[in-house]
Amino acid sequence: MSKANCDVTVDFIGGSASDVTQSMYLITFRGIQILMDCGLYQSNNLCRDYRINHNPIKGLKPQEIDYIFISHAHTDHCGALPRLFAEGCRAKIIVPKGNKNLIGLMLKDCAKIFKSDAERLERNFRMKNVSPLYLDDDVDLCLDYIEEFNFGEMYELTEDIHFRFYHAGHILASAQILLQFQCGNLIRRIGYTGDIGSVHARQFCEKCEELPFVDVLIGESTYSQLGRGNNLPIVITQNILEQIVNRCKKTPGAKVIIPVFSLDRLQTVLNELEILRYHTQLPTIIVDAPLGIEISKEYNRLSENFDKANRTRWNRIWKDKNIIWNTDYNTSKYWQDAPCNAIVLTTSGMCCNGRSVAWLQKYLPNKDSAIVFVGYTGEKTTADYVCKCKPNAEVSIGGTRYRKRAEVTELASFSSHKNYKELMNYYSSGRFLRLYLVHGNMDSKALFASAVENHLRVRNNTAKVYAATQGLKITI
Repeated sequence: MSKANCDVTVDFIGGSASDVTQSMYLITFRGIQILMDCGLYQSNNLCRDYRINHNPIKGLKPQEIDYIFISHAHTDHCGALPRLFAEGCRAKIIVPKGNKNLIGLMLKDCAKIFKSDAERLERNFRMKNVSPLYLDDDVDLCLDYIEEFNFGEMYELTEDIHFRFYHAGHILASAQILLQFQCGNLIRRIGYTGDIGSVHARQFCEKCEELPFVDVLIGESTYSQLGRGNNLPIVITQNILEQIVNRCKKTPGAKVIIPVFSLDRLQTVLNELEILRYHTQLPTIIVDAPLGIEISKEYNRLSENFDKANRTRWNRIWKDKNIIWNTDYNTSKYWQDAPCNAIVLTTSGMCCNGRSVAWLQKYLPNKDSAIVFVGYTGEKTTADYVCKCKPNAEVSIGGTRYRKRAEVTELASFSSHKNYKELMNYYSSGRFLRLYLVHGNMDSKALFASAVENHLRVRNNTAKVYAATQGLKITI
C-alpha cells in the first residue's frame, strides 16, 4: 500500500481559519470527503456576507461531500448546511445528541432572515434578482440527513474511519470531535475543539473535557489576546447586575434592557436572574425573543437529560410566574410603552436586527434605565457603537440618532469561550504533535501560537503550534 493512500489532508476552507466566523474544514482520506462544521460567514457587512455565503466552498462540489460533522448549533458552525443541500449535497450529517432540533430551529430562523436580507439588498443596495441564501424547503431537506450520536462512545464511520464526541463546555450539547483514520497498522488522529468553554461546568452544559493525544489538533483561539475573556468572577458579575436592577427599580417605568442571543445566552442570563431572587426583589422579567422562546422549549424537553442540579434550575426558570414569555410583535410594542418597571431580555445580542433594536431606541435616551450587554460586543456592531459612545453623545440606531443617557454596562464574564489563561492551560498540556489555531483574530493568534510553543518548550515538548490561515492545506 503506497504512502499516499494513507495520507489524510485537511483544507482550511472557511473564514474562521483566519478570523472568528464561518467554521469549515475539509478532510480527505482515501477519496472520502468529510466536512468539519459548515458555518455562515457573519459580519457587519450585509453585501459581503451575501456574496461569501452564496459560494461557501470554492472549487468543491457539494455533491462530492460524503459526511458532515457539526460541533454545535451556533450558526457560524452550522448555518450554511441548507445552502449545500440546495446545491446537491446529500451527505450524512453527524451531530452530538441533543442537537438536531436546536439546529433545525436555528436554520429555520436563518431562512426567515435571508428572505428579509434579500429584500433589503434589492431595496437599499439596488441589487437585482437577489435570491435568499436558502429556503425552508432546503432546511427541511438537510434536516432529513441529520443523525445524532452519543457523547463518549467510539463509532465506526467506515471500516477505516472512527469518531467520538467529547464535551466542549461551550453551550448545550456542544462537542469536540475526534476522528481516527486507520491504514493497515498505521493510525492517525485529528482533534477538533469546535468552541470550548471553561473547565468549570456552566449551567445547562457539561464541563469541557480534554481530548486524547492527536497528531493534529484544530483549536479555537477566540480569546487568544491577553486580558480577553470571562476573567471576572461570576459573584462580582451578579453583584453588578443586582446594583443595576436596584437602581432602576427606584424610578417608575425604568427598565433594564439586556440584549441576548437566543441560544445559550438567554438561558444563562435567566439563570443568573433566578439566583438574584434570593438577594433582592426583581421586577417582571419580559422575554421578548421568539426564537429564544422556541429554544427554551427545547431546553425544557432536554432537561430530562440534565443532572439533578441543572434540571432543578431549569424547572424553576420555566415555571417562574414572574417571567413573561412574549412572541407577539404588537405585545412587544405594548410592553415598550408600559409604565411598569421590568427587566427585558430581547434579541439580537449585537442589536443589528431583531426586537432589541426597538428596545434600544426606546430606552437608550432614558436616564433612569440601563442597557446591559452580556458578553463581548462585536466590532462595528450597533452594540459596539453604543458601548463606545460617550454619555450624552448621539449614536445611530436603525438609521436614526439617539442620545445615550441610559447607564450602559458590558459584562464580559457571560462569555461561553475559554479565556486566555484557560486556553493556555488547555493547549500547553501538549496532547498533540501539531496545533493549528483557528477562530481568532490573526494578529493575537500569531502571538498566542508563539506563547504556547514557549510553554511547551519549558516542558521539553517539541510539538509545533501554527496560526492557521484560510486556504491552508496540510497533510498528515
